[in-house]
Amino acid sequence: MRKIMLLTAIVAAGLPVLAFAEDSEPADHAGWMPAETIARKFTDMGFAKIVNVVPAAEHYEIVAVDPSGETIRFHADPVTGDFIHRADEDESGS
Repeated sequence: MRKIMLLTAIVAAGLPVLAFAEDSEPADHAGWMPAETIARKFTDMGFAKIVNVVPAAEHYEIVAVDPSGETIRFHADPVTGDFIHRADEDESGS
């Protein structure tokens, strides 16, 4: 009961809640960094907020707010956590 009350208080306070993929790691994603670690890495690099971290077939898909306040989508290497490229570059053909 206390956990429910605490969670309700946190949500009511408007504290940011990060969305991560499921905690269970698919067999083909063995060796990948956890989503929480990826999020922390980009926060440490200066991103204002990590909105979402989702594993895809060969990379993590990340939605984040950059230091200038722009919301961007990008891909990150699942093993090293390195930035690969912006996801909107895939869509525009650049």
